[in-house]
Amino acid sequence: MDKIVRKHIDQPWALQTGKKRYNEKEYFIYPEKEAKQQKIEYKYWQDCLPGEWGITDDGYVAECLKRREYTDRNKPSINLVFPFGQCFTGKRKLKYLPHKETGEFNQISSKSSWELNKTRTCYKNFVRAYAQMFIADNISYDRLGKIFNKKEPIPAAKAKALLKKQYIQEMVDKELERLMSKKGVTKGTVIDMILEAANLARKKEQAANLLRAAEDLVEIFGMKEKQKQIDTFEAEFVSLQSIEEAAGLSEPVEPLKLDKKGMETIAA
Repeated sequence: MDKIVRKHIDQPWALQTGKKRYNEKEYFIYPEKEAKQQKIEYKYWQDCLPGEWGITDDGYVAECLKRREYTDRNKPSINLVFPFGQCFTGKRKLKYLPHKETGEFNQISSKSSWELNKTRTCYKNFVRAYAQMFIADNISYDRLGKIFNKKEPIPAAKAKALLKKQYIQEMVDKELERLMSKKGVTKGTVIDMILEAANLARKKEQAANLLRAAEDLVEIFGMKEKQKQIDTFEAEFVSLQSIEEAAGLSEPVEPLKLDKKGMETIAA
Protein backbone atom coordinates (compact mmCIF):
# COMPACT_ATOMS: atom_id res chain seq x y z
CA MET A 1 0.00 0.00 0.00
CA ASP A 2 1.21 3.49 -0.86
CA LYS A 3 0.06 6.76 0.66
CA ILE A 4 -0.20 10.00 -1.31
CA VAL A 5 -0.88 13.38 0.30
CA ARG A 6 -2.65 15.83 -1.98
CA LYS A 7 -3.49 19.50 -1.46
CA HIS A 8 -6.95 20.76 -2.37
CA ILE A 9 -8.17 24.35 -2.53
CA ASP A 10 -10.56 25.20 0.28
CA GLN A 11 -13.42 26.36 -1.94
CA PRO A 12 -15.67 27.89 0.79
CA TRP A 13 -12.69 29.88 2.10
CA ALA A 14 -11.75 31.01 -1.41
CA LEU A 15 -15.30 32.18 -2.16
CA GLN A 16 -15.55 34.00 1.16
CA THR A 17 -12.14 35.70 1.18
CA GLY A 18 -11.06 35.75 -2.45
CA LYS A 19 -7.82 34.05 -1.38
CA LYS A 20 -6.49 30.54 -1.80
CA ARG A 21 -6.04 28.18 1.10
CA TYR A 22 -5.16 24.51 0.78
CA ASN A 23 -6.24 21.51 2.81
CA GLU A 24 -4.23 18.31 2.83
CA LYS A 25 -5.83 14.91 2.40
CA GLU A 26 -4.34 11.41 2.43
CA TYR A 27 -5.11 8.85 -0.25
CA PHE A 28 -4.15 5.20 -0.41
CA ILE A 29 -3.11 3.15 -3.43
CA TYR A 30 -3.38 -0.64 -3.12
CA PRO A 31 -2.01 -3.47 -5.24
CA GLU A 32 -4.98 -5.54 -6.36
CA LYS A 33 -4.15 -8.36 -3.95
CA GLU A 34 -4.17 -5.99 -0.95
CA ALA A 35 -7.38 -4.35 -2.16
CA LYS A 36 -9.05 -7.75 -2.11
CA GLN A 37 -7.71 -8.41 1.38
CA GLN A 38 -9.16 -5.08 2.49
CA LYS A 39 -12.46 -6.11 0.88
CA ILE A 40 -12.49 -2.99 -1.26
CA GLU A 41 -15.05 -3.12 -4.05
CA TYR A 42 -13.59 -1.84 -7.28
CA LYS A 43 -14.22 -1.78 -11.02
CA TYR A 44 -12.24 -0.94 -14.13
CA TRP A 45 -11.04 2.66 -13.82
CA GLN A 46 -12.88 3.89 -16.94
CA ASP A 47 -16.23 2.87 -15.41
CA CYS A 48 -15.78 4.72 -12.12
CA LEU A 49 -17.85 7.53 -10.65
CA PRO A 50 -16.42 9.91 -8.01
CA GLY A 51 -16.03 8.09 -4.70
CA GLU A 52 -15.78 4.65 -6.31
CA TRP A 53 -12.59 2.61 -6.46
CA GLY A 54 -11.02 1.68 -9.78
CA ILE A 55 -8.25 -0.65 -10.88
CA THR A 56 -5.56 0.67 -13.21
CA ASP A 57 -4.14 -1.09 -16.24
CA ASP A 58 -1.08 -2.12 -14.23
CA GLY A 59 -3.09 -3.60 -11.37
CA TYR A 60 -3.41 -0.91 -8.68
CA VAL A 61 -6.59 0.17 -6.95
CA ALA A 62 -7.34 3.79 -6.07
CA GLU A 63 -10.32 6.04 -5.38
CA CYS A 64 -11.79 8.05 -8.25
CA LEU A 65 -11.85 11.74 -7.30
CA LYS A 66 -13.51 13.35 -10.31
CA ARG A 67 -15.25 12.39 -13.54
CA ARG A 68 -15.40 15.22 -16.07
CA GLU A 69 -17.20 15.11 -19.37
CA TYR A 70 -16.26 17.30 -22.33
CA THR A 71 -17.59 17.74 -25.85
CA ASP A 72 -15.03 18.44 -28.54
CA ARG A 73 -16.24 18.68 -32.16
CA ASN A 74 -19.42 16.90 -31.16
CA LYS A 75 -17.38 14.00 -29.78
CA PRO A 76 -17.82 13.44 -26.04
CA SER A 77 -14.73 12.67 -23.99
CA ILE A 78 -14.46 11.70 -20.33
CA ASN A 79 -11.60 12.56 -18.02
CA LEU A 80 -11.16 10.69 -14.74
CA VAL A 81 -9.01 11.99 -11.90
CA PHE A 82 -7.31 9.74 -9.36
CA PRO A 83 -4.97 10.65 -6.50
CA PHE A 84 -1.87 9.84 -8.57
CA GLY A 85 -2.92 11.31 -11.93
CA GLN A 86 -5.66 11.52 -14.52
CA CYS A 87 -6.55 10.04 -17.89
CA PHE A 88 -9.16 10.20 -20.64
CA THR A 89 -11.21 7.13 -21.40
CA GLY A 90 -11.07 5.23 -24.68
CA LYS A 91 -7.99 3.40 -25.86
CA ARG A 92 -5.73 5.15 -23.37
CA LYS A 93 -4.06 3.28 -20.52
CA LEU A 94 -3.94 4.48 -16.93
CA LYS A 95 -0.93 3.19 -15.01
CA TYR A 96 0.11 3.98 -11.48
CA LEU A 97 3.78 2.91 -11.38
CA PRO A 98 5.11 5.43 -13.98
CA HIS A 99 3.60 8.25 -11.89
CA LYS A 100 5.08 6.78 -8.71
CA GLU A 101 8.55 6.60 -10.30
CA THR A 102 8.59 10.27 -11.32
CA GLY A 103 6.55 11.66 -8.42
CA GLU A 104 4.24 13.44 -10.87
CA PHE A 105 0.69 13.07 -9.53
CA ASN A 106 -1.20 15.95 -11.15
CA GLN A 107 -1.01 15.43 -14.89
CA ILE A 108 -2.07 12.95 -17.54
CA SER A 109 1.57 12.37 -18.42
CA SER A 110 3.81 10.68 -15.89
CA LYS A 111 6.69 12.87 -17.05
CA SER A 112 7.84 15.52 -14.60
CA SER A 113 6.83 19.11 -15.31
CA TRP A 114 10.40 20.10 -16.18
CA GLU A 115 10.61 17.35 -18.81
CA LEU A 116 7.43 18.64 -20.41
CA ASN A 117 8.57 22.26 -20.19
CA LYS A 118 11.74 21.49 -22.15
CA THR A 119 9.60 20.62 -25.18
CA ARG A 120 7.42 23.75 -25.10
CA THR A 121 8.01 26.57 -27.57
CA CYS A 122 7.96 29.37 -24.98
CA TYR A 123 10.78 27.70 -23.03
CA LYS A 124 12.81 26.99 -26.17
CA ASN A 125 12.50 30.60 -27.38
CA PHE A 126 13.42 31.90 -23.92
CA VAL A 127 16.59 29.80 -23.85
CA ARG A 128 17.59 30.74 -27.41
CA ALA A 129 17.12 34.43 -26.69
CA TYR A 130 19.10 34.24 -23.45
CA ALA A 131 21.96 32.38 -25.14
CA GLN A 132 22.28 35.10 -27.77
CA MET A 133 22.16 37.84 -25.17
CA PHE A 134 24.76 36.03 -23.07
CA ILE A 135 27.17 35.74 -25.98
CA ALA A 136 26.63 39.44 -26.76
CA ASP A 137 27.25 40.22 -23.06
CA ASN A 138 24.13 42.37 -23.13
CA ILE A 139 21.16 40.82 -21.30
CA SER A 140 17.70 42.30 -20.82
CA TYR A 141 15.70 40.36 -18.24
CA ASP A 142 12.63 42.43 -19.07
CA ARG A 143 12.82 41.37 -22.73
CA LEU A 144 13.44 37.77 -21.77
CA GLY A 145 10.36 37.72 -19.57
CA LYS A 146 8.22 39.12 -22.37
CA ILE A 147 9.62 36.60 -24.84
CA PHE A 148 8.55 33.86 -22.47
CA ASN A 149 5.09 35.36 -21.99
CA LYS A 150 4.12 38.71 -23.47
CA LYS A 151 1.38 39.06 -20.80
CA GLU A 152 3.76 38.41 -17.88
CA PRO A 153 3.07 41.19 -15.30
CA ILE A 154 6.65 41.29 -13.95
CA PRO A 155 8.76 39.97 -16.85
CA ALA A 156 12.22 40.62 -15.37
CA ALA A 157 11.39 38.73 -12.17
CA LYS A 158 9.97 35.84 -14.17
CA ALA A 159 13.10 35.64 -16.32
CA LYS A 160 15.42 35.58 -13.30
CA ALA A 161 13.30 32.92 -11.61
CA LEU A 162 13.45 30.72 -14.72
CA LEU A 163 17.21 31.11 -15.01
CA LYS A 164 17.67 29.72 -11.51
CA LYS A 165 16.05 26.41 -12.47
CA GLN A 166 18.48 23.57 -13.09
CA TYR A 167 16.80 22.31 -16.24
CA ILE A 168 16.85 25.82 -17.76
CA GLN A 169 20.58 26.08 -17.03
CA GLU A 170 21.11 22.73 -18.77
CA MET A 171 19.10 23.92 -21.77
CA VAL A 172 21.16 27.13 -21.90
CA ASP A 173 24.44 25.17 -21.80
CA LYS A 174 23.35 23.04 -24.76
CA GLU A 175 22.20 26.07 -26.75
CA LEU A 176 25.46 27.95 -26.09
CA GLU A 177 27.46 24.93 -27.18
CA ARG A 178 25.34 24.65 -30.34
CA LEU A 179 25.82 28.32 -31.23
CA MET A 180 29.57 28.24 -30.60
CA SER A 181 30.07 25.01 -32.54
CA LYS A 182 28.42 26.65 -35.58
CA LYS A 183 31.25 29.19 -35.43
CA GLY A 184 33.87 26.45 -35.16
CA VAL A 185 34.45 26.80 -31.43
CA THR A 186 34.21 23.69 -29.24
CA LYS A 187 35.37 22.69 -25.78
CA GLY A 188 38.38 21.10 -27.46
CA THR A 189 39.22 24.44 -29.08
CA VAL A 190 39.12 26.13 -25.68
CA ILE A 191 41.44 23.55 -24.15
CA ASP A 192 43.86 24.03 -27.05
CA MET A 193 43.82 27.79 -26.45
CA ILE A 194 44.63 27.31 -22.76
CA LEU A 195 47.48 24.93 -23.58
CA GLU A 196 48.84 27.37 -26.19
CA ALA A 197 48.72 30.19 -23.62
CA ALA A 198 50.67 28.02 -21.19
CA ASN A 199 53.32 27.33 -23.83
CA LEU A 200 53.61 31.03 -24.64
CA ALA A 201 53.99 31.81 -20.95
CA ARG A 202 56.79 29.25 -20.65
CA LYS A 203 58.52 30.90 -23.60
CA LYS A 204 57.98 34.28 -21.89
CA GLU A 205 55.91 35.52 -24.79
CA GLN A 206 52.70 37.51 -24.50
CA ALA A 207 49.97 35.04 -23.49
CA ALA A 208 47.61 37.36 -21.57
CA ASN A 209 45.24 38.18 -24.46
CA LEU A 210 44.92 34.56 -25.54
CA LEU A 211 44.29 33.46 -21.97
CA ARG A 212 41.62 36.12 -21.44
CA ALA A 213 39.83 34.94 -24.58
CA ALA A 214 40.04 31.36 -23.36
CA GLU A 215 38.61 32.37 -19.98
CA ASP A 216 35.63 33.99 -21.69
CA LEU A 217 34.97 30.81 -23.66
CA VAL A 218 35.35 28.69 -20.54
CA GLU A 219 32.55 30.72 -18.98
CA ILE A 220 30.35 30.42 -22.08
CA PHE A 221 30.75 26.65 -22.15
CA GLY A 222 30.13 26.36 -18.41
CA MET A 223 33.50 24.66 -17.93
CA LYS A 224 33.97 26.20 -14.50
CA GLU A 225 31.74 26.06 -11.45
CA LYS A 226 28.40 27.72 -12.15
CA GLN A 227 27.43 30.79 -10.19
CA LYS A 228 24.78 30.04 -7.59
CA GLN A 229 23.02 33.30 -8.39
CA ILE A 230 22.41 33.95 -12.07
CA ASP A 231 20.94 37.41 -11.64
CA THR A 232 24.32 39.18 -11.33
CA PHE A 233 25.05 39.65 -15.03
CA GLU A 234 25.70 43.30 -15.89
CA ALA A 235 23.56 44.06 -18.91
CA GLU A 236 21.19 46.56 -20.40
CA PHE A 237 19.41 45.63 -23.61
CA VAL A 238 19.58 43.61 -26.79
CA SER A 239 16.48 42.72 -28.80
CA LEU A 240 16.12 39.55 -30.86
CA GLN A 241 13.71 40.14 -33.69
CA SER A 242 12.83 36.64 -34.73
CA ILE A 243 12.24 35.30 -31.24
CA GLU A 244 10.33 38.38 -30.18
CA GLU A 245 8.12 38.14 -33.24
CA ALA A 246 7.45 34.50 -32.46
CA ALA A 247 6.47 35.57 -28.95
CA GLY A 248 4.18 38.30 -30.31
CA LEU A 249 6.29 41.26 -29.22
CA SER A 250 6.92 44.47 -31.15
CA GLU A 251 9.80 46.86 -31.74
CA PRO A 252 12.50 44.33 -32.63
CA VAL A 253 15.88 45.69 -33.65
CA GLU A 254 18.46 43.12 -34.77
CA PRO A 255 17.08 40.65 -37.34
CA LEU A 256 17.52 36.91 -36.93
CA LYS A 257 16.27 34.01 -39.00
CA LEU A 258 13.71 31.96 -37.13
CA ASP A 259 11.72 29.12 -38.59
CA LYS A 260 8.92 27.16 -36.97
CA LYS A 261 11.41 25.12 -34.99
CA GLY A 262 13.09 28.19 -33.51
CA MET A 263 16.28 30.19 -34.08
CA GLU A 264 18.76 28.92 -36.64
CA THR A 265 21.22 31.75 -37.29
CA ILE A 266 22.62 34.75 -35.46
CA ALA A 267 22.57 38.16 -37.10
CA ALA A 268 26.02 39.27 -38.15
